[in-house]
Amino acid sequence: MINNNILEIDEILDTQRFSVGKKVRIASGDSCYPTYSDWSGIQEYKDRFIKGSLPEKGEEYRIIKIAMHDWFHERIYVVEHIATKQVFMMSRLGLHMTSEDTLLV
Repeated sequence: MINNNILEIDEILDTQRFSVGKKVRIASGDSCYPTYSDWSGIQEYKDRFIKGSLPEKGEEYRIIKIAMHDWFHERIYVVEHIATKQVFMMSRLGLHMTSEDTLLV
């Protein structure tokens, strides 16, 4: 059994490291939600979300929103491609911090 205190600490550290405005790279497209277009958190970015599209591994993105999944206890990170402005919904497992811990606003 996993200690809930360890999970809570890990969640707090992730929240601090992976926050809105931080630059990230995609580690794995497998952690993307490419068809979850009815998620309540994507509505304001729906015009830049292409259903079925996957982000490119290694490309730079900016976290523009973090919100909870509508049904599960899991955060969804809305990331925006730096150059194209296309948005993707990712789980934390698909993201890596860049070497620059930069806030991009």
